[in-house]
Amino acid sequence: MAEENNQYKQVYKSNNEIPFEVWFAPKDAEIAYPYVEEAPDPSLKSPKYDWHTYRWYENNEASQGQQLEQLSQTVEAVKKVADDSKTSAESVEKGLGAINQQLGTITAVLTQVATTKAVPENADEAKDGDK
Repeated sequence: MAEENNQYKQVYKSNNEIPFEVWFAPKDAEIAYPYVEEAPDPSLKSPKYDWHTYRWYENNEASQGQQLEQLSQTVEAVKKVADDSKTSAESVEKGLGAINQQLGTITAVLTQVATTKAVPENADEAKDGDK
């Protein structure tokens, strides 16, 4: 009937006494507490409107328990990823330390080779100059 004559719009009543109830208001009416025009998410089993954050939330204790369990599992998964990242970072740090040691060794060897090569060349020049 309300949809046929289009003079009404569907609104939702939500307060501490009545968490969720469908109502109809005149189409041109200003909607205020305890009524809201925004429909709750259909996945909510027992919706209630939060007048501080202006959004619907689940008011069913069983559903809240399920949500807490899912949240707990998500937190554990995030902790595992963080631990894996920490382990990876430590492995990278150890690897970089080993690379730095190897670079130091290579640099020392190259310096030694360059010095050794420079000495005979100078010695040859000195011999050529003596001739």
